[in-house]
Amino acid sequence: MIPSLAAVQQAHRLVDLSCDGVIDQEARNLRTQVTTNPMRVVELVFALADMAAVSRPPAIPRDEDGYQRYLKRAHAAHARGERLEWVVAGEREYQRVKKQRLREDK
Repeated sequence: MIPSLAAVQQAHRLVDLSCDGVIDQEARNLRTQVTTNPMRVVELVFALADMAAVSRPPAIPRDEDGYQRYLKRAHAAHARGERLEWVVAGEREYQRVKKQRLREDK
């Protein structure tokens, strides 16, 4: 499930409020939202899970297939506009490997 833009914005707001230590009122609003709009809460959970997943760099696998999956994941994150350190480094490596393959194919 791909969360809606509104759910992603709400997730970012929740993270910001949590970091500031002032999430109490928003938590009460979420309890109300569970009964009034449960699908939005599901989208919010997915958006928060996506945020958590992309904020941590994945372990770089030792096998070739796993390494290629890692590079593709970094490339996809970069295409979504994420600029975390592991994403930028992975995108550079993805582009380097891509250019190397193109040279080999000629």
